[in-house]
Amino acid sequence: MYLHSAPVQGRSRSTRRAVLAGAGGAGIVAAACSQATAPEKVSTFKGPVEVTYMDWFKDRITYWEDQFSVINQTQPQVKFQLSIVPMREYLDKIKVGLAGDSAPDAFFLHHSQFLDLATIGGLQPLTPARIPFKPLEQEWTGFKEQHFHWENKPYWAALGLMVPALFINLDLWESAGMGERDIPATWDQLHQVAKKLSRRGADGRLSPAGLVAEAGGVAFWMDVMRYQKGLWRFSKDGKRSLQNHPENVRSLEYILRMWNDNIWPEKRELAAFTRREAVIAYSFTWYVNNVRLNAPDLRFRLVPMPTITGQDLPARHLRVYDPASPVISSTTKGDRLDAAWMLVKQIITDEDANAELVRQHTTAPNWTRLQNHPALKDDQGVQVVTKITPYTVLPGWLNLKVEGMNASITDVFNKDASPKETLDRVTEQETIALNRNVNVVRERQYAHAAQFKE
Repeated sequence: MYLHSAPVQGRSRSTRRAVLAGAGGAGIVAAACSQATAPEKVSTFKGPVEVTYMDWFKDRITYWEDQFSVINQTQPQVKFQLSIVPMREYLDKIKVGLAGDSAPDAFFLHHSQFLDLATIGGLQPLTPARIPFKPLEQEWTGFKEQHFHWENKPYWAALGLMVPALFINLDLWESAGMGERDIPATWDQLHQVAKKLSRRGADGRLSPAGLVAEAGGVAFWMDVMRYQKGLWRFSKDGKRSLQNHPENVRSLEYILRMWNDNIWPEKRELAAFTRREAVIAYSFTWYVNNVRLNAPDLRFRLVPMPTITGQDLPARHLRVYDPASPVISSTTKGDRLDAAWMLVKQIITDEDANAELVRQHTTAPNWTRLQNHPALKDDQGVQVVTKITPYTVLPGWLNLKVEGMNASITDVFNKDASPKETLDRVTEQETIALNRNVNVVRERQYAHAAQFKE
């Protein structure tokens, strides 16, 4: 566990510099605002206040330090203690802390953890006294629809909308004679383009390969194709899995044929893209930051996932609310609670703080007014994601037993399992999990649900 225990003070937001890099890797350094006079220190606390804060992602450390510093300008009595805990331990550590009154005062929420924590009373709800609701209800995707609520109370307000996408290495793409007209709009086109891009070297290996994705990612393509075919994952009452629909079996068989074709690098791992061993990569858009950090000179761009028809409707694929937002543990009290709310309000309501985290994760801003924010309006990846999100489906908030069920589909690619038998098994297990655990299915709130089949 990484622990940053020193007071974070003295860094003025008016003087810090933020690297605003587009998805193509060509960063522009945005000079901060003009040197403004630091705000007068008007602490509302009588003595020192130490707030513990937890995240799982080391790449956000500098971001949090900047945000803590903003609060310290007017609240010098507040000291933030930041700890970084690996994702595999994150939820368990929070739950154990809640049970023993030792949970972090506040922490960054992952969307998959919301239901588990809300159902055990582990989170402080947002209230109009702490966070102004009117802008959230008017300008935030999903807030009015209660996407961040449990039992009619909101607990968070997601900062971004994340989707899957294709990443193209522009140098390899252009050297193969490919241009804008060759960007695949359909799955058949993706397969053919990947074949065309694959080049076998003197040692017999592909150098480069046309396409790279890990088995878990490829298994997820069935989810993508499901919504593109206008099919639901769950029954209308949310009690029955529809995974083994014949069209899903056909989709999985189609994907398996691609998986067995000679278009992949020897090691089917995303790092092959940053090593320039594959021309096209598949991932969710969080991978942009990984590419920026590990291959800063790699020229790349994002393009939307292909669809069955090449069109937006009936849907493109699912979406997730990521990055989520900071939340406060139900065990936080007194001055620590007041100081923690200052941080949550800072992240949610400050346009610059909000936009910077959205930019780092290359998502569509959930706060719609930020679509033309200076940090986002020229970011190629953010603009691609923003354009397609109206055609994306929120499955809902699923218990982790249901959320992880799709992992079984990787058996088709890793263990040569039968697509039909695998989906029959997953359907049975998922139906049991739907009925044994709390789940909130929201698929049918999709804006174009009328295009789907029941």
